Amino acid sequence: MRNEIDPAATGRRIQEIRRQKGLRVTDISDYMGFLEPKAVYKWMRGDSLPTLQNMYQLSRLFGVTIDEIIQEAAGPESRGRGQEKGDAEKASPFCISGTCLKNLLFELQVHFSFLLFLL
Repeated sequence: MRNEIDPAATGRRIQEIRRQKGLRVTDISDYMGFLEPKAVYKWMRGDSLPTLQNMYQLSRLFGVTIDEIIQEAAGPESRGRGQEKGDAEKASPFCISGTCLKNLLFELQVHFSFLLFLL
């Protein structure tokens, strides 16, 4: 079984930790060096995921591990009505041979961010 990150659940987790730590969105934005907090709001809505570098910075700011921030997508057994993941992927025009464009782009972003981090 392949594990996937759930952007919406991860966003809710970022928001939950932020509140527990008593941080404002602008506190996170300032810590990250962003001019505006738009990216932080996107993460919390689940519209996008932080890059690997930003996820690392969040973990440092929050005082938690990256694993405590990231939330996995629900498995097929909790999707309801017995719909298998493979069936949903077959129906999507953005999935080819079980590889979805969204997942591929995220993986490329993570690898690219890591390479930049190494430079």
